[in-house]
Amino acid sequence: MNEEYDLVVIGAGSGGLSAAAFAAQLGVRVALVERKRIGGDCTWSGCVPSKTLPQTAKVAHQMRTAGRYGLPAAQPTVDLKAVMAHVRDVIDEIAQEESPEVLRESGIEVVLGEARFVDPHTIVVRPGSPQAAGDMTLNALRFLIATGARPFIPPIAGLDEVGYQTYESIWSLETLPRHLLVVGGGPIGCEMAQAFRRLGAEVTLLTGRDR
Repeated sequence: MNEEYDLVVIGAGSGGLSAAAFAAQLGVRVALVERKRIGGDCTWSGCVPSKTLPQTAKVAHQMRTAGRYGLPAAQPTVDLKAVMAHVRDVIDEIAQEESPEVLRESGIEVVLGEARFVDPHTIVVRPGSPQAAGDMTLNALRFLIATGARPFIPPIAGLDEVGYQTYESIWSLETLPRHLLVVGGGPIGCEMAQAFRRLGAEVTLLTGRDR
């Protein structure tokens, strides 16, 4: 199948979704190509879960410190499996708003699969599902590459032996760690450090920066 577009966006994370939506609003014929899950890091391992978990942790913290507001304090029993189930429920709710059906209704054609360029104005997309039809050829005047990032694993001796987590895999935890070492003092590192401390884990935050 061969399709013609004004713009093809490769990568359906937050950047790609925003760009495709803006183009569609301008009346541009636009296609959005994604090889994994629509929403990217923001929906599945970044913005959405990394804001939901701290909110739950904040509630636990407020229960412990309710006395400062003149209310009886309580020590919450934290079941991390249940907490993470809540996080996944919120993710699923957001993901429904970014489904291919919803995007197509807004004027964005969605193509699921892995893209490769064959010339400056043509890509071929191999379907991500074995049940899907064959390769699809997309021609466009312009392409926007918004393929995002992946976790950086620092070259720390012995790291492979300790069973580390990344910002992508930590959402599968079901047991609260006794002590969590967070390497990296950026936004997500600080959010995770505070959240797990408020949920009851001991936390150490390591950063190479001075703040």
